[in-house]
Amino acid sequence: MRQLLLFGMPLVAPIALYLLWFVHATRVAQAAGHEPPRLGDVPWPWLVVIAVLLIVGSVSSYVMMGGEAPGGHYEAPHLLDGKIVPGHISR
Repeated sequence: MRQLLLFGMPLVAPIALYLLWFVHATRVAQAAGHEPPRLGDVPWPWLVVIAVLLIVGSVSSYVMMGGEAPGGHYEAPHLLDGKIVPGHISR
């Protein structure tokens, strides 16, 4: 789920927003009697640049906001009473 939010959403968001704008612009142009935009005129370089910037921003914010405060002791995963206790940091 985290990978979808960090990489998938920033990659899909600019394309989805552009397609929403395209549908709206087509309807407005047809209602006004103008020629609607063509789907072949998609500004792919701009969409890719925006997607990459969103991915870099989301990964950077995740790295800067996550993590533990220094000073803890890491306890590795171990078996206790037949159940696996996941690794964790104890203070």
